[in-house]
Amino acid sequence: VVVEREKKSLTTSPVDISIIDSVVNRTYPGAVQLANKAFADNQPSLLVAKRKPLNISIDLPGMRKENTITVQNPTYGNVAGAVDDLVSTWNEKYSTTHTLPARMQYTESMVYSKSQIASALNVNAKYLDNSLNIDFNAVANGEKKVMVAAYKQIFYTVSAELPNNPSDLFDNSVTFDELNRKGVSNSAPPVVVSNVAYGRTVYVKLETTSKSKDVQAAFKALLKNNSVETSGQYKDIFEESTFTAVVLGGDAKEHNKVVTKDFNEIRNIIKDNAELSLKNPAYPISYTST
Repeated sequence: VVVEREKKSLTTSPVDISIIDSVVNRTYPGAVQLANKAFADNQPSLLVAKRKPLNISIDLPGMRKENTITVQNPTYGNVAGAVDDLVSTWNEKYSTTHTLPARMQYTESMVYSKSQIASALNVNAKYLDNSLNIDFNAVANGEKKVMVAAYKQIFYTVSAELPNNPSDLFDNSVTFDELNRKGVSNSAPPVVVSNVAYGRTVYVKLETTSKSKDVQAAFKALLKNNSVETSGQYKDIFEESTFTAVVLGGDAKEHNKVVTKDFNEIRNIIKDNAELSLKNPAYPISYTST
C-alpha cells in the first residue's frame, strides 16, 4: 500500500523512490525493509536476519550469462561488492563493443511547500532543503518563486531474484517470532528491494524574485529550449533569477554544486559525464520495493 502512494505521485516514470546518501546501506538490491511510517518518509528501516543466498543480475548490454552473480550472505557490503564485480566484468570485456543506451527520466515542479515538492519529485524533503537551500519561507511569503527539475540518468539497473514465498528469503533457522521481535507486524510487513537503478541525478533549482505571472512558463521554456534567453521574451524574469545545480553520482567532484546566472552552465553539467566509464562511475539513485 505504501509503495502505491509513492507511485501515484510520480507520473512520469516507473522508478519509485529516490535514494539519498543516508539510506544507501538500507536500499541495496535484495535488502529487506519494514513497510512502516519511516518507509513512507523515505527513511526505511532494515530487517536484519540470517539470509539464504541471493542471485542478483545487471542489465548491462552484451553480458549474457555473465550478468548474474550469487551472493552467499546478502549484506549491504557483500551485495555492493558483487555489483562492483559485475560492473568490472562489463568494463573489462564488453564496454568497448557495446554502448549504453542513455535512459533519462525528467521531472519538474514549481515549489509550494516541503511536502508538495518532496511528493512531486519523490525525494526526501530534508535532502532537497540541505542540498539546494530552498527558502520555503520566502516561497510561502511570495518573495521568491522556485522551480526544481530532477534529471535522472540511469546507466544500469541491478535486480534481485525474488522467491515465490517471502519466507524463502531467510535462512531456515529464522523463526517468525524472531521477525516479530525485529518489527514485523500486520502494520509493518516486510518488503524487498527488487531493483536499484544506478547512474547520476542532477537537481536544478531555478529561483527568481520576479513577481511576474509568467515565471513558471519562463522556467519551463528555459529547461526545454536553448534559445529562449536570447529571444528576450522573458528577459526581465531571467535578469532576476539564479540557477543552482547539484550532482549526485558520476564524477561528481567536477560539478558538486554550481550556482550561476548563466543557464548554459547548467546545460553543460547535464550533458557532461552522461556516460558510464571507470572515471565516471554510477551511483544508486532510485529503488523499487516489492
